[in-house]
Amino acid sequence: GDAGGRPAGMPGEGERLRKRMVDGGSASIVAVPPRDNGSNGGGGTADKGSAADLLGGVLILGQRQITYHSTAESDNTRVLPTGDSMILSCDMLSGGIAGSASQLRDGNDASVAARYLLGDDAGRVHLLSVLRSPPAGDVSGLHLETLGYASLSSTINHLGNGLVYVGSQFGQSQLLRILDAPSPSGTVSGGRTDDRRGRGTGLEDTTYLSLVEEHDNLGPIVDFDLRPVGDAPASSPGGPGGRGAGRARQSVAATCSGVASEGSVRIVRNGVGMSERAAVDVPGIKGMWGLRRSFGDADDSFLVQSFVGETRVLGVQGPGDAGTDRGDDAMEDDGDDDDEEEVGALAEVTIEGFDPARSTLCACNASVGRHDLLVQAVEDGVRLVDSSTLACVARWSPFDDDDEEDDDGPSGFITVASANESGQVVVALRGGALVYLAAEEGDGDDGPPSLRRVGRTALDREVSCLDLSPFRPGTSDDDGMDVDGPAACVTASPVVAVGLWDDSSVRLLSLSDGDALDELLRVDLGRPASGAPVEGTPSAAADNAGEAAGARDMMARSLRLVTMDPRSSSGTNPSSCPPSRHGGPVDMLLVGLGDGRLVSFVVDAPSSPSSPGASAGWSVRSRKEVGLGTQGIGLVPFRHSGPAGGDGAAAGRGGTCVLATGDRPTGVYL
Repeated sequence: GDAGGRPAGMPGEGERLRKRMVDGGSASIVAVPPRDNGSNGGGGTADKGSAADLLGGVLILGQRQITYHSTAESDNTRVLPTGDSMILSCDMLSGGIAGSASQLRDGNDASVAARYLLGDDAGRVHLLSVLRSPPAGDVSGLHLETLGYASLSSTINHLGNGLVYVGSQFGQSQLLRILDAPSPSGTVSGGRTDDRRGRGTGLEDTTYLSLVEEHDNLGPIVDFDLRPVGDAPASSPGGPGGRGAGRARQSVAATCSGVASEGSVRIVRNGVGMSERAAVDVPGIKGMWGLRRSFGDADDSFLVQSFVGETRVLGVQGPGDAGTDRGDDAMEDDGDDDDEEEVGALAEVTIEGFDPARSTLCACNASVGRHDLLVQAVEDGVRLVDSSTLACVARWSPFDDDDEEDDDGPSGFITVASANESGQVVVALRGGALVYLAAEEGDGDDGPPSLRRVGRTALDREVSCLDLSPFRPGTSDDDGMDVDGPAACVTASPVVAVGLWDDSSVRLLSLSDGDALDELLRVDLGRPASGAPVEGTPSAAADNAGEAAGARDMMARSLRLVTMDPRSSSGTNPSSCPPSRHGGPVDMLLVGLGDGRLVSFVVDAPSSPSSPGASAGWSVRSRKEVGLGTQGIGLVPFRHSGPAGGDGAAAGRGGTCVLATGDRPTGVYL
């Protein structure tokens, strides 16, 4: 305050408020900062000793014009016509605006009192300059330059370094960059060309804005309609009255979203949203697997990439990395100009024990007794690699398998393989033969591990897919949710799931030593969802030729045995979950079909009480089916840790989920 005890900035004694009428078609009023006696264009300290150095005035952003009015004694007013556009948003720029249009890039121009970014109702972004007569005189005029087009703005903010954020209630919010030189126009708004924009404004060919990021906004929704998808014609096996008459269908919502030029028709369906963190163009990849350097590590260190006729490995590079030979190429940040290697970058490395000259069919970590191993299955064999030395310590090949008890005919190349962290490996050979291998601890304290053939069987068709992921033991009250860490519990699988080409069933085969690869259950994928509880038996193959023909589209392309938790979703209604034998985690069989459908079953093991209506031994029930597009589905399990910072019941949510890949990726959870 001053000597008189008045707060700073308050009028003195005898001062009065003055009223003036200004015809500006008022929509909003923006203050112009105090004038600076120096050469800086705003933001300086005014000399309060003269009336000319009071507030610079106000800007009146009207519907057809922008008006400047001085609040000083000079009563200066300047008007800039803007046509039919109405200003929706405004942000004042402090200092320079690096990266703007070339003739206005210098923010310290003495002839410019202030600058503002404006957004109007046509989606245009303007740069408004308040000009003054030199040297540091009264405001002499207003200059408006159109930089380009963006979404209809509810708010606009200059973030510095040439970045502008356009927040929109009417369409997509955008992060834009102001360019030093014009570029071809028509692609700022979501990468879409809009012929309506730029007409009559001189912006038909160029713009000073480039899109950096865009954030989806479904609202405002003017109208919508809910429609089912996946309907089959009445004459088809899946049509009304056919095999798929009771099939559960997924619906999509068609919405009319946005306002004015931001209007669009959107299709909304259940799926998974993904945020791209990095992208590298690597064509020809047939499969990928993440491997940890040590079994107890929480994070992966290697990314195994399988191509036709070769395998490449990318490794996470960190300080002091050793034991791998780095390739010539590294995936590093394009903007990193430092000479030092970026920690966490991916670089091509060599794992000596892996076969780089063949396609990898399966790769995983395994813990067998005291051995910490990496497993690689290729066309001509299976390799065990010591994770500390990265050297091959054991190998099995179908061409070297000379078991004298084998009477199943000659061996062939491996076509499909699956392995788990307990060291179990099942491979399918050409011709339909199936071989079960087990990694075993070496003799003595220094003996190397070995691969033992436990069983072999011949199937009547070629194998299309395998999975021997173990079901997780325990109940929902277990504390062992963080199975990815050093405390992970290695569990062997009692069964392997097998899918065959030209067959509409999935078979569960035993992995016990006494009856290895004996068939325990055959699940018919063609049974309608509206029928009785699905129970498979070794003789459950369809006998009706018409049904078999209609079920050819139901051949399994991917399988997943998984234990899922009802608490894995924050929105789960326990009453809507399939009943489990413990009231907790549910053992499930997921089947991805080649036509984009996903079929799920609850699996009951013989060691637990059978559900009502289930036969003794292994059985499945609660069949469900959903369409996820038209492309083949891959099934990838992942861990969901639950809501961050949750308390109470929310803090305990989380568990195993499955990502169903295809043309419409979807998360599967309970």
